[in-house]
Amino acid sequence: MKRKIFLVVIWLVMCPIYGQVHFDERVNIYDVDSLSVDIIYDDFDNDNDIDLIKYRTFNERNVLLQKNENGDLNLKLPTLVASGVSPIVSLDMNNDGYPDLITYHTFDTIGVLYNLHNDTFSEEQTLLSFAGSYSISPIKFDYNNDGFIDLIVKNNDGDAYVLLNNQNGGFLPAQYLMEVGFGSTNIYKIDDIDNDGDYDLYVRDFYSLKIYINNNGTFVVSDSLQITSSFEDYGILDIDGNGYNDVLYWENDAIRARYFGFDPTTHQVIVINDSVVAPGISYYTFSNNGSAIFIKNTAAGVYDVYIALESQLHHSDVYKFNISNGVFSAPQAVLPDFDINVFTLGNYKFLNLNDNGAIDFVFSSSSNSQNMILVNYDIDNLSDQTQCIQQTINTDGFTVVDMDGDGAEDVCIGQQNGLGYFKTMVNNEYGAIKNLIGVMVNPNASMYTLNYIMDFDNDGVGDVIDYSSSDMYAKVFRNLGDDHFVYVQNVAIPVLTAKMHFADIDNDGFRDLLFQKNPYIAGDELMWAKNNGIDFGSIQPISFNYPHDVDTVSLDFGDVNNNGTSDILMLSDYYSNNAYHYEVILIENQNGVFSAINIASLTGNYGDGVVKIKDFDQDGDLDFFIYDKSTRPFLFYRNDGQNNFHKIVIENINIHDIAFDDNDGDGKYEIYATNYNPNSYSSDIFYYRTTDFTNFTKFGIDSFDTYFQDRADLLLFDYNGDKKKDLFVSKPNFVSGLVSVYINSSNTLSVAETADSNHLKIFPNPFTNAIHWDGENNMDYQLQLFTLDGKLIHERKTPDNKMDFSFLESGMYILVIENLNSHSKNTCKIIKK
Repeated sequence: MKRKIFLVVIWLVMCPIYGQVHFDERVNIYDVDSLSVDIIYDDFDNDNDIDLIKYRTFNERNVLLQKNENGDLNLKLPTLVASGVSPIVSLDMNNDGYPDLITYHTFDTIGVLYNLHNDTFSEEQTLLSFAGSYSISPIKFDYNNDGFIDLIVKNNDGDAYVLLNNQNGGFLPAQYLMEVGFGSTNIYKIDDIDNDGDYDLYVRDFYSLKIYINNNGTFVVSDSLQITSSFEDYGILDIDGNGYNDVLYWENDAIRARYFGFDPTTHQVIVINDSVVAPGISYYTFSNNGSAIFIKNTAAGVYDVYIALESQLHHSDVYKFNISNGVFSAPQAVLPDFDINVFTLGNYKFLNLNDNGAIDFVFSSSSNSQNMILVNYDIDNLSDQTQCIQQTINTDGFTVVDMDGDGAEDVCIGQQNGLGYFKTMVNNEYGAIKNLIGVMVNPNASMYTLNYIMDFDNDGVGDVIDYSSSDMYAKVFRNLGDDHFVYVQNVAIPVLTAKMHFADIDNDGFRDLLFQKNPYIAGDELMWAKNNGIDFGSIQPISFNYPHDVDTVSLDFGDVNNNGTSDILMLSDYYSNNAYHYEVILIENQNGVFSAINIASLTGNYGDGVVKIKDFDQDGDLDFFIYDKSTRPFLFYRNDGQNNFHKIVIENINIHDIAFDDNDGDGKYEIYATNYNPNSYSSDIFYYRTTDFTNFTKFGIDSFDTYFQDRADLLLFDYNGDKKKDLFVSKPNFVSGLVSVYINSSNTLSVAETADSNHLKIFPNPFTNAIHWDGENNMDYQLQLFTLDGKLIHERKTPDNKMDFSFLESGMYILVIENLNSHSKNTCKIIKK
């Protein structure tokens, strides 16, 4: 019987079978090309909640369906519906209960993508030619009252036409309706204003609302009925119950009501009153943001009215008041200050997304490199917070930490003006990215910020440092979970800096802030702020003597000198004899006193280089790697145990990022890497395998097109919960940002269960640092250490009957001891305290 070992209660003989490294095909789990603030809202799967169609009006013109799954619009990845088309409105053309997508080709044709009922749509089919313009401003309306929805559209000459549904999945030829006007003039609403049985029109012309009365098919406008307001939205309802719709509009920090009635002498609609009904709603008249009025009829003669607007600069509110039989209540802010750290907000929509009777508020931003869609569920519930459905993220900087406070680690991505994270897969289904805006909605947040994630208070969830190098500060935000961030402090930086890092400088268990100065100014190369567990102290220098000036290219941290404190490994350059020189400097930390020595001098320009520390040969001493974004030798420096580093050239190649894991179970790490191939405009993903730490064999994983040479990032993380590390790859760019994952399907160690009467005795067990066994000394022993799920993590030969395992984390492990003289194997469970 074969099985994976989780608890070992008897002696076993383990027979390791080393597998092959294999990853499944790449899956894109975040793609900037799938983002857009062009939205069509409808119940596309006919399950009684509102789904989204997102589409882009440029480049590839991708169209995606983002489904609503029990109130979660990010439970699954968006589905690509079509490319190269431009939808303009949803419309059930064939009355089958499933909305189709009407498309429009500029100045050309109107088409349709028929809904196929399985979250897919047909190929685009042309319905009719229409000489419109860039936009034809469609309005859905059953114009001829036949039970099929028609379209009202506007052409390039400013004329409105009706497209009657032919009741067979198409339209009849366009019929002229009226002259609407050029530019932003469009039909705002269609209604029977004068109660004569035909349809009249409300036309919005910039900041005025004109009422057109239908007179036997001719639409006549009356100047006396025109309403002027700097607010572009209007509420239309019968307030006084006289059978004629009245209009709510904004003017001079108040909502006014214009009441309409019928003059029996002239047989015309007239204005019978105009008065302030909801005072105290201020509006920032220079606003670039959107605005909206929404009316909910809750009972006969009873209405709830919602007003969304920018009330003052960078401060937006949703107000609500009630109308009960013509009596108005005082307005109250039900969603105060929903603004976020962007220039403009728009596309305000009041929707019942989940068909639960609650009013949800959806809006978007398309400025400051931010394509964001945001929603506040049930705006009458003041405890709710604004959530982000999608966000443009510069796909840079993987971090693994719990971001939502549920106790499970997440994969975080992003840095500049956008953060998101991926939950572990459930039922092997890929979930969409969960966006974070909790810092950006805080009034203390920076406008152009670099967000760094670290758990500064050691409470298990990732906090955010809002770092602005040019403004010389770092703002600290504590994570309370579920996108709630509390502003903690502003750490003032005395000089211009280039980067920020996290390292436990004082060895107190809390990671401190470390800054490297801007290379063009004088001052200390490195500075740090002590992490007090609840906040950070003032900036202080890290002083060390060195023969010449240094300028930091890259830093990494680790206990290189094995004294229990974090040292600093610096890839640096200096200028001498009319040339730049590159070197690796070990800055040793002796309880807060630093000294620096050169441990490697490099040949060539490593100005885009990275230094990365790793105990690659698993001998207890830290090794390091050097690689560069330009084509340079990829270098491995192996530590001989005395901090003498022997250089090994792996390959002459540009490398963007590397990661390490043992996916074939041979006891040695593979080096996973990504680079950019300028000849093919592609990103290459591959790994190196070694048996002797001197010679490396390269194996390809994937290659995919990318036209930007921004540095990519790699991460190995168990995404699907099968105890194997999957491979995450990101290409950071606002224009073509992409995050992909390769699921690890490598073979793992197989364990056969066999009795062994000649077992060794291990003591002490549990242990603190070292273990002993009762075998003879001065023998040759081969030790293999496995995790409980059968993965080899350490291998070593020794002539002694003891082994130091102080480098292990606390936990349970499987240890195989082979006597190389007698070729007998013994297996036991060991517990590190």
